[in-house]
Amino acid sequence: MRNNLDEICSEEFFRLLWKLLLKVVYGKLSKVEGIRSPLSITDTPESSILTASVDEAIATQEPSLLKTFVIDKEISELSEFESFSLEQELYLDYPLVSEIQKISQTLRNPDAIEKERKERGIRVRASTVTLIDPEALEQFITRLSPGEKGLVETGKMIKAIVSLAARVVSRFVNKHDHGLHATIVEEILRGLYLSNAGKFVWDLMKKDTADAFRNNSENFGGTAFLSELAVKSGTDSPRITLVGHSTGAIYIAELLDKAETLLPNQHFDMIFLAPAATFEKISLSIGKHKQRIDNFHMFSMQDFYEKADRLVPVLYPHSLLYFISGVLENGHDVPLVGMQRFFNHRLFSDKKFPELKTARDFINGTPNGTVWSVTGNDAPTGMKSNSERHGDFDNDKKTLKSIVHLLKNGFSDGI
Repeated sequence: MRNNLDEICSEEFFRLLWKLLLKVVYGKLSKVEGIRSPLSITDTPESSILTASVDEAIATQEPSLLKTFVIDKEISELSEFESFSLEQELYLDYPLVSEIQKISQTLRNPDAIEKERKERGIRVRASTVTLIDPEALEQFITRLSPGEKGLVETGKMIKAIVSLAARVVSRFVNKHDHGLHATIVEEILRGLYLSNAGKFVWDLMKKDTADAFRNNSENFGGTAFLSELAVKSGTDSPRITLVGHSTGAIYIAELLDKAETLLPNQHFDMIFLAPAATFEKISLSIGKHKQRIDNFHMFSMQDFYEKADRLVPVLYPHSLLYFISGVLENGHDVPLVGMQRFFNHRLFSDKKFPELKTARDFINGTPNGTVWSVTGNDAPTGMKSNSERHGDFDNDKKTLKSIVHLLKNGFSDGI
Protein backbone atom coordinates (compact mmCIF):
# COMPACT_ATOMS: atom_id res chain seq x y z
CA MET A 1 0.00 0.00 0.00
CA ARG A 2 2.81 2.40 0.87
CA ASN A 3 4.47 1.71 -2.49
CA ASN A 4 1.24 2.59 -4.30
CA LEU A 5 0.86 5.77 -2.26
CA ASP A 6 4.44 6.81 -2.97
CA GLU A 7 3.85 6.32 -6.69
CA ILE A 8 0.55 8.21 -6.60
CA CYS A 9 2.32 11.08 -4.86
CA SER A 10 4.88 11.26 -7.67
CA GLU A 11 2.24 11.66 -10.38
CA GLU A 12 2.10 15.10 -11.92
CA PHE A 13 -1.68 14.91 -12.19
CA PHE A 14 -2.07 14.11 -8.48
CA ARG A 15 0.26 16.95 -7.52
CA LEU A 16 -1.67 19.37 -9.74
CA LEU A 17 -4.92 18.42 -7.99
CA TRP A 18 -3.31 18.77 -4.56
CA LYS A 19 -2.06 22.28 -5.36
CA LEU A 20 -5.30 23.25 -7.03
CA LEU A 21 -7.37 22.30 -3.98
CA LEU A 22 -4.94 24.20 -1.77
CA LYS A 23 -5.73 27.31 -3.83
CA VAL A 24 -9.47 26.67 -3.56
CA VAL A 25 -9.44 26.43 0.24
CA TYR A 26 -7.14 29.44 0.48
CA GLY A 27 -9.40 31.33 -1.95
CA LYS A 28 -12.44 30.61 0.22
CA LEU A 29 -10.64 31.97 3.26
CA SER A 30 -9.55 35.06 1.39
CA LYS A 31 -13.03 35.95 0.16
CA VAL A 32 -15.32 38.31 2.00
CA GLU A 33 -18.36 36.22 2.87
CA GLY A 34 -21.67 37.50 1.55
CA ILE A 35 -20.19 39.20 -1.50
CA ARG A 36 -20.99 37.41 -4.74
CA SER A 37 -17.71 37.08 -6.59
CA PRO A 38 -15.91 34.36 -8.60
CA LEU A 39 -13.69 31.87 -6.80
CA SER A 40 -10.36 32.45 -8.51
CA ILE A 41 -7.40 30.10 -8.49
CA THR A 42 -5.07 32.72 -9.90
CA ASP A 43 -1.75 32.62 -8.07
CA THR A 44 -1.12 35.10 -5.30
CA PRO A 45 2.12 35.44 -3.29
CA GLU A 46 0.52 33.51 -0.43
CA SER A 47 -0.96 30.69 -2.53
CA SER A 48 2.29 30.40 -4.50
CA ILE A 49 4.18 29.73 -1.27
CA LEU A 50 1.67 27.01 -0.35
CA THR A 51 1.79 25.23 -3.70
CA ALA A 52 5.57 25.54 -4.09
CA SER A 53 6.01 23.89 -0.71
CA VAL A 54 4.28 20.74 -2.02
CA ASP A 55 6.83 20.33 -4.81
CA GLU A 56 9.75 21.12 -2.49
CA ALA A 57 8.59 18.65 0.17
CA ILE A 58 8.04 15.86 -2.38
CA ALA A 59 11.35 16.51 -4.14
CA THR A 60 13.36 16.37 -0.91
CA GLN A 61 11.10 13.91 0.97
CA GLU A 62 11.12 16.41 3.81
CA PRO A 63 7.59 16.81 5.21
CA SER A 64 8.56 19.77 7.40
CA LEU A 65 8.79 21.90 4.24
CA LEU A 66 5.02 21.68 3.67
CA LYS A 67 3.46 25.05 4.37
CA THR A 68 0.02 25.21 5.96
CA PHE A 69 -2.29 27.62 7.70
CA VAL A 70 -4.75 27.43 10.56
CA ILE A 71 -8.33 27.52 9.38
CA ASP A 72 -10.03 29.44 12.17
CA LYS A 73 -12.39 31.45 9.98
CA GLU A 74 -15.95 30.24 9.42
CA ILE A 75 -16.44 29.44 5.77
CA SER A 76 -19.49 28.42 3.76
CA GLU A 77 -20.06 25.64 1.26
CA LEU A 78 -19.08 26.27 -2.35
CA SER A 79 -21.99 28.11 -3.96
CA GLU A 80 -23.28 27.28 -7.43
CA PHE A 81 -21.72 30.50 -8.68
CA GLU A 82 -18.34 29.65 -7.13
CA SER A 83 -18.46 26.14 -8.57
CA PHE A 84 -19.33 27.51 -12.00
CA SER A 85 -16.53 30.10 -11.93
CA LEU A 86 -14.05 27.46 -10.77
CA GLU A 87 -15.10 25.15 -13.58
CA GLN A 88 -14.54 27.88 -16.15
CA GLU A 89 -11.08 28.64 -14.77
CA LEU A 90 -10.09 24.99 -14.90
CA TYR A 91 -10.88 24.84 -18.62
CA LEU A 92 -8.21 27.53 -19.06
CA ASP A 93 -5.62 25.83 -16.82
CA TYR A 94 -3.16 24.56 -19.41
CA PRO A 95 -1.11 22.24 -17.13
CA LEU A 96 -4.30 20.55 -15.88
CA VAL A 97 -5.87 20.13 -19.32
CA SER A 98 -2.55 18.87 -20.67
CA GLU A 99 -2.33 16.18 -17.97
CA ILE A 100 -5.92 15.09 -18.63
CA GLN A 101 -5.09 14.74 -22.33
CA LYS A 102 -1.96 12.76 -21.45
CA ILE A 103 -4.07 10.33 -19.43
CA SER A 104 -6.50 10.07 -22.33
CA GLN A 105 -3.71 9.31 -24.81
CA THR A 106 -2.32 6.52 -22.62
CA LEU A 107 -5.54 4.61 -21.88
CA ARG A 108 -5.21 0.85 -21.89
CA ASN A 109 -7.39 -1.67 -23.66
CA PRO A 110 -10.43 -2.66 -21.50
CA ASP A 111 -9.65 -6.37 -21.94
CA ALA A 112 -6.11 -5.88 -20.60
CA ILE A 113 -7.48 -3.95 -17.61
CA GLU A 114 -9.99 -6.70 -16.83
CA LYS A 115 -7.33 -9.39 -17.10
CA GLU A 116 -5.07 -7.48 -14.69
CA ARG A 117 -7.94 -7.01 -12.25
CA LYS A 118 -8.64 -10.75 -12.17
CA GLU A 119 -4.98 -11.67 -11.83
CA ARG A 120 -3.86 -9.06 -9.31
CA GLY A 121 -6.81 -7.19 -7.81
CA ILE A 122 -4.63 -4.37 -6.52
CA ARG A 123 -2.56 -1.88 -8.48
CA VAL A 124 -4.69 -2.07 -11.61
CA ARG A 125 -4.00 0.60 -14.22
CA ALA A 126 -6.50 2.05 -16.67
CA SER A 127 -3.77 4.33 -18.05
CA THR A 128 -0.02 3.82 -18.18
CA VAL A 129 0.69 7.22 -16.58
CA THR A 130 -1.61 7.13 -13.56
CA LEU A 131 -2.90 4.87 -10.78
CA ILE A 132 -6.39 6.39 -10.95
CA ASP A 133 -8.76 3.46 -10.41
CA PRO A 134 -10.21 1.99 -13.61
CA GLU A 135 -13.72 2.38 -12.15
CA ALA A 136 -13.14 6.06 -11.40
CA LEU A 137 -11.60 6.77 -14.79
CA GLU A 138 -14.34 4.89 -16.63
CA GLN A 139 -16.92 7.55 -15.75
CA PHE A 140 -14.96 10.09 -17.81
CA ILE A 141 -14.33 7.88 -20.86
CA THR A 142 -16.35 7.93 -24.07
CA ARG A 143 -16.10 4.99 -26.48
CA LEU A 144 -17.63 4.78 -29.94
CA SER A 145 -17.86 1.01 -29.57
CA PRO A 146 -17.26 -1.54 -26.77
CA GLY A 147 -13.69 -2.75 -26.42
CA GLU A 148 -12.11 0.48 -27.67
CA LYS A 149 -9.68 2.40 -25.51
CA GLY A 150 -11.83 5.51 -25.91
CA LEU A 151 -11.06 9.08 -24.87
CA VAL A 152 -11.25 10.93 -21.56
CA GLU A 153 -13.69 13.83 -21.79
CA THR A 154 -11.99 16.87 -20.29
CA GLY A 155 -15.30 18.45 -19.33
CA LYS A 156 -16.43 15.43 -17.31
CA MET A 157 -13.16 15.27 -15.42
CA ILE A 158 -13.19 18.99 -14.67
CA LYS A 159 -16.71 18.70 -13.22
CA ALA A 160 -15.44 15.87 -11.01
CA ILE A 161 -12.53 18.03 -9.82
CA VAL A 162 -14.97 20.81 -8.89
CA SER A 163 -16.93 18.23 -6.89
CA LEU A 164 -13.71 17.25 -5.10
CA ALA A 165 -13.10 20.90 -4.23
CA ALA A 166 -16.64 21.21 -2.88
CA ARG A 167 -16.15 18.12 -0.70
CA VAL A 168 -12.90 19.46 0.77
CA VAL A 169 -14.54 22.79 1.63
CA SER A 170 -17.61 21.01 3.04
CA ARG A 171 -15.46 19.02 5.46
CA PHE A 172 -14.01 22.22 6.88
CA VAL A 173 -17.47 23.78 7.10
CA ASN A 174 -18.81 20.78 9.04
CA LYS A 175 -15.71 20.26 11.24
CA HIS A 176 -14.91 16.87 9.73
CA ASP A 177 -11.52 17.84 8.36
CA HIS A 178 -8.25 16.14 9.29
CA GLY A 179 -6.14 19.24 8.77
CA LEU A 180 -5.36 21.06 5.53
CA HIS A 181 -3.07 18.70 3.62
CA ALA A 182 -4.51 15.45 4.98
CA THR A 183 -8.08 16.43 4.06
CA ILE A 184 -7.11 17.40 0.51
CA VAL A 185 -5.14 14.19 -0.01
CA GLU A 186 -7.96 12.09 1.46
CA GLU A 187 -10.58 13.54 -0.86
CA ILE A 188 -8.42 13.11 -3.97
CA LEU A 189 -7.70 9.49 -3.03
CA ARG A 190 -11.33 8.75 -2.17
CA GLY A 191 -12.58 10.33 -5.36
CA LEU A 192 -10.10 8.93 -7.87
CA TYR A 193 -7.57 6.46 -6.44
CA LEU A 194 -9.55 4.59 -3.79
CA SER A 195 -8.88 0.95 -4.64
CA ASN A 196 -5.22 1.49 -5.54
CA ALA A 197 -4.77 3.60 -2.40
CA GLY A 198 -5.60 0.61 -0.20
CA LYS A 199 -9.39 0.16 -0.13
CA PHE A 200 -9.15 -3.21 -1.87
CA VAL A 201 -6.62 -4.46 0.70
CA TRP A 202 -8.56 -3.05 3.66
CA ASP A 203 -11.85 -4.63 2.58
CA LEU A 204 -10.04 -7.93 1.99
CA MET A 205 -8.56 -7.82 5.51
CA LYS A 206 -12.00 -7.30 7.03
CA LYS A 207 -13.45 -10.08 4.86
CA ASP A 208 -10.69 -12.44 6.03
CA THR A 209 -11.58 -11.81 9.68
CA ALA A 210 -15.22 -12.65 8.98
CA ASP A 211 -14.33 -15.68 6.86
CA ALA A 212 -12.23 -17.10 9.72
CA PHE A 213 -15.48 -17.82 11.58
CA ARG A 214 -17.56 -19.38 8.83
CA ASN A 215 -19.41 -22.60 9.66
CA ASN A 216 -17.00 -25.33 8.56
CA SER A 217 -14.41 -26.01 11.28
CA GLU A 218 -12.42 -28.13 8.83
CA ASN A 219 -11.67 -25.09 6.67
CA PHE A 220 -11.92 -21.96 8.83
CA GLY A 221 -9.34 -21.28 11.53
CA GLY A 222 -11.36 -19.18 13.94
CA THR A 223 -14.21 -21.67 13.98
CA ALA A 224 -11.74 -24.55 14.35
CA PHE A 225 -10.09 -22.84 17.34
CA LEU A 226 -13.38 -22.17 19.14
CA SER A 227 -14.66 -25.68 18.41
CA GLU A 228 -11.51 -27.25 19.87
CA LEU A 229 -11.64 -24.89 22.85
CA ALA A 230 -15.22 -25.96 23.53
CA VAL A 231 -14.13 -29.62 23.56
CA LYS A 232 -11.12 -28.98 25.82
CA SER A 233 -13.09 -26.79 28.24
CA GLY A 234 -15.99 -29.16 28.65
CA THR A 235 -18.25 -27.84 31.39
CA ASP A 236 -15.52 -25.53 32.74
CA SER A 237 -15.26 -21.86 31.83
CA PRO A 238 -11.58 -20.93 31.80
CA ARG A 239 -10.49 -17.32 32.09
CA ILE A 240 -9.96 -16.08 28.53
CA THR A 241 -8.52 -12.70 27.67
CA LEU A 242 -8.83 -11.52 24.07
CA VAL A 243 -6.08 -9.11 23.01
CA GLY A 244 -6.41 -7.45 19.62
CA HIS A 245 -4.13 -4.88 17.97
CA SER A 246 -5.53 -2.70 15.16
CA THR A 247 -7.64 -4.98 12.91
CA GLY A 248 -7.48 -7.49 15.79
CA ALA A 249 -10.39 -5.60 17.37
CA ILE A 250 -12.51 -6.50 14.33
CA TYR A 251 -11.35 -10.12 14.68
CA ILE A 252 -12.45 -10.09 18.33
CA ALA A 253 -15.91 -8.84 17.34
CA GLU A 254 -16.25 -11.71 14.87
CA LEU A 255 -14.98 -14.19 17.49
CA LEU A 256 -17.59 -13.05 20.02
CA ASP A 257 -20.35 -13.58 17.47
CA LYS A 258 -19.21 -17.15 16.78
CA ALA A 259 -18.54 -17.90 20.45
CA GLU A 260 -22.19 -17.16 21.20
CA THR A 261 -22.98 -20.42 19.41
CA LEU A 262 -19.92 -22.55 20.18
CA LEU A 263 -19.15 -21.31 23.72
CA PRO A 264 -22.50 -19.91 24.90
CA ASN A 265 -21.59 -19.81 28.61
CA GLN A 266 -18.05 -18.49 28.24
CA HIS A 267 -17.17 -15.04 29.59
CA PHE A 268 -14.24 -12.98 28.31
CA ASP A 269 -11.83 -10.24 29.33
CA MET A 270 -10.90 -7.96 26.46
CA ILE A 271 -7.94 -5.71 25.65
CA PHE A 272 -7.88 -3.45 22.60
CA LEU A 273 -4.59 -2.03 21.30
CA ALA A 274 -5.12 0.96 18.95
CA PRO A 275 -8.28 -0.66 17.56
CA ALA A 276 -9.03 0.01 13.89
CA ALA A 277 -12.66 -1.04 14.22
CA THR A 278 -15.50 1.40 13.60
CA PHE A 279 -17.72 2.49 16.46
CA GLU A 280 -20.63 1.06 14.48
CA LYS A 281 -19.00 -2.40 14.47
CA ILE A 282 -18.01 -2.38 18.15
CA SER A 283 -21.29 -0.84 19.34
CA LEU A 284 -23.13 -3.67 17.63
CA SER A 285 -20.80 -6.25 19.19
CA ILE A 286 -21.03 -4.78 22.69
CA GLY A 287 -24.79 -4.46 22.39
CA LYS A 288 -25.01 -8.22 21.73
CA HIS A 289 -22.28 -9.49 24.05
CA LYS A 290 -21.91 -6.98 26.88
CA GLN A 291 -23.15 -9.45 29.50
CA ARG A 292 -20.31 -11.84 28.65
CA ILE A 293 -17.52 -9.23 28.74
CA ASP A 294 -16.31 -9.20 32.34
CA ASN A 295 -13.41 -6.75 32.00
CA PHE A 296 -12.22 -4.32 29.37
CA HIS A 297 -9.09 -2.24 28.79
CA MET A 298 -7.97 -0.15 25.82
CA PHE A 299 -4.55 1.28 25.00
CA SER A 300 -4.45 3.88 22.24
CA MET A 301 -2.74 7.16 21.37
CA GLN A 302 -3.56 10.69 22.37
CA ASP A 303 -4.71 12.66 19.34
CA PHE A 304 -1.48 14.68 19.36
CA TYR A 305 0.56 11.52 18.71
CA GLU A 306 -2.06 10.14 16.31
CA LYS A 307 -1.62 13.23 14.16
CA ALA A 308 2.18 13.16 14.42
CA ASP A 309 2.46 9.50 13.35
CA ARG A 310 3.17 9.91 9.61
CA LEU A 311 1.87 7.02 7.56
CA VAL A 312 3.72 8.13 4.42
CA PRO A 313 6.33 10.92 4.48
CA VAL A 314 5.01 14.09 2.81
CA LEU A 315 1.90 12.50 1.25
CA TYR A 316 0.01 11.63 4.43
CA PRO A 317 0.91 13.34 7.71
CA HIS A 318 -1.17 11.32 10.18
CA SER A 319 -1.51 7.75 11.44
CA LEU A 320 -2.95 4.64 9.82
CA LEU A 321 -6.13 5.11 11.87
CA TYR A 322 -6.61 8.62 10.45
CA PHE A 323 -6.09 7.18 6.97
CA ILE A 324 -8.64 4.42 7.55
CA SER A 325 -11.12 6.95 8.96
CA GLY A 326 -10.57 9.45 6.15
CA VAL A 327 -10.08 7.18 3.14
CA LEU A 328 -10.56 3.43 3.51
CA GLU A 329 -13.88 3.22 5.35
CA ASN A 330 -17.14 4.06 3.58
CA GLY A 331 -17.14 7.79 4.14
CA HIS A 332 -14.92 10.54 5.50
CA ASP A 333 -14.01 11.04 9.15
CA VAL A 334 -15.60 7.68 9.98
CA PRO A 335 -15.48 7.20 13.79
CA LEU A 336 -12.94 4.57 14.86
CA VAL A 337 -12.80 3.25 18.42
CA GLY A 338 -9.03 3.74 18.71
CA MET A 339 -9.09 7.48 17.91
CA GLN A 340 -9.31 9.91 20.82
CA ARG A 341 -11.00 12.60 18.69
CA PHE A 342 -14.22 10.57 18.63
CA PHE A 343 -14.48 10.66 22.41
CA ASN A 344 -14.99 14.43 22.17
CA HIS A 345 -18.71 14.84 22.90
CA ARG A 346 -18.65 18.47 21.77
CA LEU A 347 -17.66 17.54 18.22
CA PHE A 348 -19.30 14.11 18.16
CA SER A 349 -22.45 14.18 20.25
CA ASP A 350 -24.63 11.15 20.90
CA LYS A 351 -27.51 12.94 19.17
CA LYS A 352 -25.68 13.48 15.89
CA PHE A 353 -23.67 10.25 16.06
CA PRO A 354 -25.92 7.61 17.70
CA GLU A 355 -23.65 4.81 16.48
CA LEU A 356 -21.02 6.01 18.98
CA LYS A 357 -23.17 5.82 22.08
CA THR A 358 -23.18 2.11 22.97
CA ALA A 359 -19.42 1.58 22.59
CA ARG A 360 -18.50 4.95 24.05
CA ASP A 361 -20.73 4.50 27.11
CA PHE A 362 -19.28 1.03 27.68
CA ILE A 363 -15.66 2.19 27.34
CA ASN A 364 -16.14 5.36 29.39
CA GLY A 365 -18.11 3.39 31.99
CA THR A 366 -15.23 1.01 32.62
CA PRO A 367 -13.20 2.44 35.55
CA ASN A 368 -9.64 3.17 34.45
CA GLY A 369 -10.41 1.28 31.27
CA THR A 370 -8.72 3.60 28.80
CA VAL A 371 -5.04 4.44 28.49
CA TRP A 372 -4.18 7.31 26.15
CA SER A 373 -0.49 7.01 25.31
CA VAL A 374 1.98 8.53 26.00
CA THR A 375 1.45 8.25 29.77
CA GLY A 376 3.56 9.81 32.49
CA ASN A 377 5.84 7.86 34.81
CA ASP A 378 3.33 8.43 37.60
CA ALA A 379 0.59 6.47 35.80
CA PRO A 380 -0.70 3.51 37.85
CA THR A 381 0.64 0.03 37.19
CA GLY A 382 -1.31 -1.57 34.38
CA MET A 383 -2.02 1.83 32.78
CA LYS A 384 1.33 2.73 31.27
CA SER A 385 2.21 3.05 27.61
CA ASN A 386 5.02 4.73 25.72
CA SER A 387 3.59 4.10 22.24
CA GLU A 388 4.01 7.03 19.86
CA ARG A 389 3.17 5.16 16.65
CA HIS A 390 0.33 2.89 15.64
CA GLY A 391 2.66 -0.07 15.28
CA ASP A 392 4.25 0.37 18.72
CA PHE A 393 1.56 -1.17 20.88
CA ASP A 394 2.52 -4.80 20.36
CA ASN A 395 6.21 -4.23 21.14
CA ASP A 396 6.36 -1.17 23.42
CA LYS A 397 7.84 -2.35 26.74
CA LYS A 398 5.59 -0.25 28.97
CA THR A 399 2.45 -1.40 27.15
CA LEU A 400 3.49 -5.05 27.31
CA LYS A 401 4.32 -4.79 31.02
CA SER A 402 0.89 -3.24 31.63
CA ILE A 403 -0.81 -6.09 29.79
CA VAL A 404 1.20 -8.72 31.67
CA HIS A 405 0.24 -7.02 34.94
CA LEU A 406 -3.45 -7.15 34.02
CA LEU A 407 -3.19 -10.81 33.06
CA LYS A 408 -1.36 -11.78 36.25
CA ASN A 409 -3.22 -9.66 38.76
CA GLY A 410 -6.66 -9.27 37.25
CA PHE A 411 -8.17 -6.08 35.91
CA SER A 412 -9.60 -4.73 39.16
CA ASP A 413 -6.35 -5.31 41.07
CA GLY A 414 -4.10 -4.30 38.22
CA ILE A 415 -4.53 -0.54 38.51
